Amino acid sequence: MSKEPLLFERRDAIALLSVNDAPYNRMSLAFMDDLERRVAELAADDGVRAVVITAAGDENFSVGMDLKQLPQGIQEKGSVDAVFDQRLRVLAAIENMGKPWIATLFGYCLGAGLELPLACHFRLAAADGAKIGLPEMDLG
Repeated sequence: MSKEPLLFERRDAIALLSVNDAPYNRMSLAFMDDLERRVAELAADDGVRAVVITAAGDENFSVGMDLKQLPQGIQEKGSVDAVFDQRLRVLAAIENMGKPWIATLFGYCLGAGLELPLACHFRLAAADGAKIGLPEMDLG
């Protein structure tokens, strides 16, 4: 039995989402599919007034996309562009949603693990050292 890549909890008018791949909280293909579905549901739910996104465990928010899954994503979605287009589509939907999104940053927040919080309206970083960066700039 595999664990859910994205956890969802509702506390009254607040939706709480958690990346669920501790300790690194990689953003897998299944995570992006679940996040895309959940973003659409949250946008349509008038009972949700705000969304908080965090991560499982207490070590890292996210080290980013699970690059080992890229060949599988290309095969499933038809191209590398389709894999990245999905991520951009989801981030744009978060950014343009009429409800505030709040990201809690701690530990490593790298690559897509930083792009997701950047799409949010508010970001709260741990005082004891969130490590933030876009290492993909050195790839390719």
